[in-house]
Amino acid sequence: MSCCITEDIITNNLEQKWNWTSLSSNPNITFNFVKDNIDKPWNWYLLSKNKNITYDIVKNNSQIPWDWGGLSRNTNITWDIVQDNLDKPWDWYILSLNLDITWDIVKNNSDIHWDWYYLSMNPMNE
Repeated sequence: MSCCITEDIITNNLEQKWNWTSLSSNPNITFNFVKDNIDKPWNWYLLSKNKNITYDIVKNNSQIPWDWGGLSRNTNITWDIVQDNLDKPWDWYILSLNLDITWDIVKNNSDIHWDWYYLSMNPMNE
């Protein structure tokens, strides 16, 4: 999907056969656009990992069928968010790749089912 496809183009051409799965990954798609088109066949996994989706949006729109695997891949998700929401069904394998994870976090949270394969690939910025 071209990054040049904007919400205006879609809105002005809704009669076209848009691929809503691909649009779910489009970096130009905002949550307001999703809400305005909630009846469309969105891919909630891809939409949940879209960089325009923040945890505040998720928290304030709990009626939406967010995909926690997708949210676990979302670059807006920080350790602070995860730690404050440990009751959520995070994908710990994917979170093991999160650049916000440090060795201290892993060491101090040994009860979490980290994925050591992915942790081994994580550059763990300090």
